[in-house]
Amino acid sequence: MTAHPRHTQATGQEFTKDALDRAFELTQGQPWLVNALAHEIIFKMAVWRPSADDPQPEGLAQLDRYLDRLTLPTGVLVIFDRRPEASPWKERGGFEQATTPSDRQVTVLRV
Repeated sequence: MTAHPRHTQATGQEFTKDALDRAFELTQGQPWLVNALAHEIIFKMAVWRPSADDPQPEGLAQLDRYLDRLTLPTGVLVIFDRRPEASPWKERGGFEQATTPSDRQVTVLRV
């Protein structure tokens, strides 16, 4: 897991010791697994960023595709709100029901 300092230097994104330890626990440092884990976390997370639209519609479509491949009837979409105007962390965490493009009922958690 020696690539993380280069990533931090290039992007400014810091990793906690707990996050690095957990990543190593999950991957045992295997480069392909580390990259796959990073891809899942970075590219497949629903994050509401400043100056962006609510990611829920795209997240529901993405979740729908995953559930279809896994032949699962339902799932959970977690949306991380990183906007400065978002409610304080302790006030977030509400659950709501939503419908995916193929009419699956799923739970949405906004944090």
